[in-house]
Amino acid sequence: MKTVLPYLRLKRTWLMLIVILYTALGFFALPYLLKTQGAKQLHERFGVRMQIQKVYFNPYTFFLSFQQLSLKDAGGKELLTLPYLHADLELDSIFKGYLHLQSVTVERLHLYPALDAEAQLNYSRIFAPETEKAPPQQEAGNGIFGLVIDKLSITKLRTTFSDSSQQTPYRKTFGPISYEGENFSTLQNDNSSTLARFNLGELGVLELRGRLSLNPFNLETRINHRKVDLSNVHTYIQRQLPATLTSGTLEYKTDLRMRHNGGLEVSLSKLRGKLDALGLEQNGSALLRAQKIGFDLDTFHMKLQNKALALKTGTMHTRFEQTAFFDRTLQPAFIHRMDKAALRVEGFGLNDPFGLEGNATLNSGGSVAFNGEFALPPKRFEGDFLLQSVALAPYTPYLQPATNLEIASGKVWAEGSLALESKESLDLRGDTLITLRDFALRNGAARQKLLTLEELRIDRLRYEHKKRLLNPQKITLKQPRFYIYKDKNGATNLSRLTKPPKQNAPKAKETKGRSADIAIDDIRVADGEIHFQDLSTAPPSRLDVTEIVLHSGALGKGKLSAMELQALINSFAKLDARISTEAFAPLKNTTVEAKLDRFNLQNLSGYSYKGIGQKIEKGKLTVDMRYTLKDSLLQAKNELLIDELVLSPYENESGADSLPTGLAIALLQDLNKQISLDLSLSNRVDDPDFSVSGVVVQALMNIVTKAAASPFTLLGSVLGMDAQELRYLEFAAGEAALTRKQQEKLDLLLEALKKRKQLHLSICGALHKQADTAALQAAMLQQTLPEKPVLIDLEALAQGEKIALEALRKEAQEQNATINEERYKALLQEALQKTFPVSKARIEKLARQRAENIKAYLLEMGAAPERVAICDTPRENSLKATFELSAP
Repeated sequence: MKTVLPYLRLKRTWLMLIVILYTALGFFALPYLLKTQGAKQLHERFGVRMQIQKVYFNPYTFFLSFQQLSLKDAGGKELLTLPYLHADLELDSIFKGYLHLQSVTVERLHLYPALDAEAQLNYSRIFAPETEKAPPQQEAGNGIFGLVIDKLSITKLRTTFSDSSQQTPYRKTFGPISYEGENFSTLQNDNSSTLARFNLGELGVLELRGRLSLNPFNLETRINHRKVDLSNVHTYIQRQLPATLTSGTLEYKTDLRMRHNGGLEVSLSKLRGKLDALGLEQNGSALLRAQKIGFDLDTFHMKLQNKALALKTGTMHTRFEQTAFFDRTLQPAFIHRMDKAALRVEGFGLNDPFGLEGNATLNSGGSVAFNGEFALPPKRFEGDFLLQSVALAPYTPYLQPATNLEIASGKVWAEGSLALESKESLDLRGDTLITLRDFALRNGAARQKLLTLEELRIDRLRYEHKKRLLNPQKITLKQPRFYIYKDKNGATNLSRLTKPPKQNAPKAKETKGRSADIAIDDIRVADGEIHFQDLSTAPPSRLDVTEIVLHSGALGKGKLSAMELQALINSFAKLDARISTEAFAPLKNTTVEAKLDRFNLQNLSGYSYKGIGQKIEKGKLTVDMRYTLKDSLLQAKNELLIDELVLSPYENESGADSLPTGLAIALLQDLNKQISLDLSLSNRVDDPDFSVSGVVVQALMNIVTKAAASPFTLLGSVLGMDAQELRYLEFAAGEAALTRKQQEKLDLLLEALKKRKQLHLSICGALHKQADTAALQAAMLQQTLPEKPVLIDLEALAQGEKIALEALRKEAQEQNATINEERYKALLQEALQKTFPVSKARIEKLARQRAENIKAYLLEMGAAPERVAICDTPRENSLKATFELSAP
C-alpha cells in the first residue's frame, strides 16, 4: 500500500503536469505559433504579410477565434481585414497534420480585390508560382496551411473593388454580403465538394456548388446567379460605355472552371442566362430599351499568360425581344426597333474565323437575316444576307436636319453574298441584289409629292477602299416620276428642299481625304415621267414628259459615257437624244444631240402671254439641237421649225410690253406656214445669270425686235439674199414712170411677197421739192422753146439774160477766166426755166403718181390688191419711194 501510494501520487503529478502543459500549450503556445509562424510562412511562401491582434484557442472545447486579422501584399496594400472569426476545431487535426475545422463563422470580413495598371488581379499573384517550374507538391497535413472546413459562414462581408487599368481609376464598395459554404479545403488534389451561397444584396443571389483547391488554385463549380440589378453597378459599366445603365436585371447559370498555374485559365460551359428590361441613357435621354434578352453558350475558354490573351468559344445563341435603339444625333431622337431577333456565333476566337448567323424583325414589318464566316483580325466577313420588306418611311428623320424631304412610302429588299475584307483598308465585294419598291418622296414643307418610283434595282455592288471606289454594276429604274411645281410667286418646290443653316450653328467638321468615286457599269430607266406645273403664269403652264427610256453605258470619273434618251412630251411630241458626257464633271466635257418633233406650242401659252401679252392659239415646234460644253463654255446650235404658229390678239392686261410678233411671224412664215430658224449661241455656263432657256428665249425676242427695227433685213435673211435695197425705189427728179431696172427690183420684192403671204406692203411716195421743181421746170422749158417760142415772155427773157450775164461775169472774175458761151447758155436756161411756175399740188401729184405706178406694176404682175396699199403722206425731201411691211 505504501508502495502504491507514491506511485499514484507520482502519476497524478505527471498527469497534472501534462494537463498544465497541455493547457499552457493550448491557451498560450498555439495562439503564439499561429501569430508568429503562420505570418512567417505566409510571407515566405506567398509574400503576404499577416497581422493578428489576438488569437484565442480553448484546448478543451477546440474553440479557436481570431480578432483584428489583416492581410497585406508585398507592397503593403490590404488584401483583407477580418474583425472577428471563430471556429470549432476537430480533434483529428492533431493526428492528420492539417487543420480541420468543423465550422467557421466570420463576421465583417472586408476584401480588397484590385486590378493594377496592367489589368492583373492582386489575388492572382498570391497563387502564382515563383518560377516557371512548379514548386514541389506537399503531402496532406504538411504545413499549417493545410485547411479543411466542414461549414463556413460569412456575414456582413464587404468587397472594395478598385481598377487602375482604366484611364480614370475606379473604386466601389459592394455589400454587405452573406456566404454559407460547405467542405472548404486548401489541400492539394482534394476531392471534397464545396457549396456556397452568396446573398450579394444589390448584386443578387449567387450560388456555387463544386470543388475548390487553393494550392495550386483550381475551382470547378456550378454557378447560379439570380436577379442581378444592373442599375446598381452602372458606374463601372459607364466607364466602358459612353452611357449610363439605368435599368435591367440579369440571371444566368453556368459551369465554371478556373485555374492559375503560370497563367489564368477560365472555362465556362452550359452558360444560360437572360436580361430583362435593359435600359441605357446618355445625358438623361434614352439610348437603348430591350426586353427579354436570352442567351446560351455551350463552351467558353480564355487563357491569359504573359499579357497574351487567347479566347475561344463554342456555339452561342442570343435572342432579343422588343429592342429599341434611340439615335440621339437627331432631334427628336429616332427609334430603331428590332423584334424577335436571334444571333448565333459558332466558334468565336480572337485569331480564328468563326461562324456568324442572325435574323431579326425590323420596325415591326421588315426582316433581316445573314450567315457567314467572320474573322478578327484582320477583319473579314464572307457570307449571305437577306433583307426583306424593310419600310423606309420611319427613316425620314435622317433627311430632315438639312432638308424638308419626307419619305412617304417605300420598302427595300436585298439579298446576295458579300465578302468584306480589312487589312490596311476596307473592301466590300460580292453578288448583291438591292431592290427598292413603291418609293415616294415628298416635300414636307409644302406636303407635295416630289418623286415616286415603282422599282429601283441595283445589281452587284462593290466597294474598294484603297481606290475610294463605289461600283454598282447595274442600276435599273422602273416608272420613276418626278413632280416639279412653281408657285404663284415663281418659287419652285426644288428651291425649298434644303433648310437654311441655323444661326450660330457649329461648323461641320472637315473630313480628311477625298470622297469616294462612283463607277456604274450600266444604267437603265424604263417608263419614266417628269411632270412640271407653273402657277406663276396665266393660264397655268403644264409640261408632262412621259415614256422616258434611258440607257447609259459605263459612268465613271474621267470617262466619257454615252447615253440614249427617248421620251414623249405632252403625249405627242417625241424627244430623241444622244448624250456623251463625263458624268461626274459634265461642265468639263459634254455633247448633246437631240431632236424634238412636233411639240404643241399651245402648252406654252402662259409664258407667251406673260412675256408678250399674247397667247399661243396654235403651233407645232420641231427642233434639232446640238450642244457642246467644254470647260464651262457652251456652244449651241438650234435648228427650229415652227409649223402653223397663230397668236391671239395683244392683251395689255398681262403687263407685258407690246412686240411686233405678228410682223415677225409674217416675215418668218413661208408658204407652208412654217418658220425655219437657226439659233446659235455661245456663253459660259459658270456665269451665275446664265440659263439655256433664258438664252434661247432672248434670241427669239431679238428676232422679234429685229422685225420691228429692220423687217427687210429679216426678210432678206429668210429669203437668203440681201434685201436692204428692197426697202425703197429711187426715181429720177421729176420722173414717175418706172424704168426697166426699177421693174426688176419690184420683181424681187414681189417674189418675196409671194413667199410670205402674211405680209402686207405699204408704198410711200417720195418728193424732193427743189429737185423735182427744177426738173419739172426744165422739162416745161424744153417743151416750150422749139414749139412755141412766142410763149416766152420777152421781158422775162431780157431779165434772164441779164441774170445770166451777171452770174457769168462774176464767175469769170473769181476764176480770172474769159466768158464761156456754153456756161452762158446753161445759166440762161436755168434763169428761163424758173419763169415756169410749179405748184405744190403738182409736186404732191408727182409723189402720188410714183406710188400709184409702183402699185399698178405690182398688181399687174400678180400681187393681191388687198396686200398692197399707198401711204397717205409721201416722203419729203427724198427721191426714194419707201416700202413698209406689216401683218394683219
